Amino acid sequence: MENEKVLEVIHLKKYYTVNNGWFSKGQQVKAVDDVSFSLYKGETLGLVGESGCGKSTTGRTILQLSKPTDGKVIFEGTDINQLNDRTMRQLRRKMQMIFQDPYASLDPHKTIQQILTEPLNVHGLYNKKERLEKVREMLKIIGLTDAYLTRYPNELSGGQRQRIAIARAVILQPTFIVADEPVSALDVSVQAQVINLLMYLQKEFQLTYLFISHDLNVVRHITDRIIVMYLGRVVEVTTTEELFNHPKHPYTCALLSAIPIKNPDEKKERIILSGEVPSPVNPPKGCPFHERCPKAMDICSKTVPHQISVSDGHWVTCHLYSNENHTTETKLSF
Repeated sequence: MENEKVLEVIHLKKYYTVNNGWFSKGQQVKAVDDVSFSLYKGETLGLVGESGCGKSTTGRTILQLSKPTDGKVIFEGTDINQLNDRTMRQLRRKMQMIFQDPYASLDPHKTIQQILTEPLNVHGLYNKKERLEKVREMLKIIGLTDAYLTRYPNELSGGQRQRIAIARAVILQPTFIVADEPVSALDVSVQAQVINLLMYLQKEFQLTYLFISHDLNVVRHITDRIIVMYLGRVVEVTTTEELFNHPKHPYTCALLSAIPIKNPDEKKERIILSGEVPSPVNPPKGCPFHERCPKAMDICSKTVPHQISVSDGHWVTCHLYSNENHTTETKLSF
């Protein structure tokens, strides 16, 4: 991992207004609530949390597929929230996304050749002959032959479809890719193959990933650092090794305790969280996790905790550490 910043997300917010009857008219769903982080060249940054925590919305908002309510997204030194549609379209060549469902993300009416050629056509790259050569080269890289050029997505397996979706994102040679649950829809036997492909492509094309997933085993294998989200907020950020060896936030500890162990004879304490995930329409006051937290204190229900540095590069948003000898700093420091 290099020290050059590719992406900086500053106080990003994405709220949705819901009108569900008279009593909920004009209420806001805080899908992403004040999220900040930096992403460095060549890094794979994991974004984890339960379903509904705002992971995918964060990724889509960063890429401007969903316009942010507030905050800044600075990509290679440019605040892309301020760009017009024409300039943003030109920049999209450097910012791509791999979607979760390969069955829904590929046009069923187009051949594989048409699907992979389309990004090159949109951005006006190469002539017709060169485009075909690029597509053939990309197929070879992802482990498929020219025989797939004339096939349609419904003729492919799930793993093959996701390889095509990955190839479509990489063929433009972007700088940054958001991978939104790229293996969760695949069989376990295929997941490792796709993960290894992503790691190979990262080295081959000097890619930087934001890897969104709920599967901590997958995240542990592919990421350099991890962000843990809960109810639209960042609760912990650190290196992958540090998170698995020394988790700090009670929510992170609960997530890690739920990972299945390989040895059935090995005993492992499972942390069971009480209650349900609160509604983002009406989140709890104070710390959003306090109603389910086994270590909640009186202050947790009254005051929103600040992000605190507990060690070099390890940040936690929790009152448990606010009275210790830690340094409270701005969110933009990690």
